[in-house]
Amino acid sequence: MNAIVHMDKITKYLLNSAHKTGAPKAKFFIAKGFSPERPEELAEALKRHPIEARLTGTEPDPEGRKLTYQCDITIPDGTTTCVRSIWMEAEDGSYTRLISAYPFH
Repeated sequence: MNAIVHMDKITKYLLNSAHKTGAPKAKFFIAKGFSPERPEELAEALKRHPIEARLTGTEPDPEGRKLTYQCDITIPDGTTTCVRSIWMEAEDGSYTRLISAYPFH
């Protein structure tokens, strides 16, 4: 899978504790050891998430297909925690792009 994670999604949303809707997600990811000073760690962990986690849903979309994966993301201390990530797969299957990620219990 050619997984694309835009750094703005990480720095301006998932690790931004001042973001209106992203703040709870940032609090979770920071508590798990990810840092706004090292956003590439979360980006890399999310790129691996579709490999480490299980596919739990697919949904057709005008842009292609939405894919949902949950649980088993590796955090900086080497352990795993459960998150849900949502991806958009291009219509031709050439890439998938991260839409969002959040804690899943």
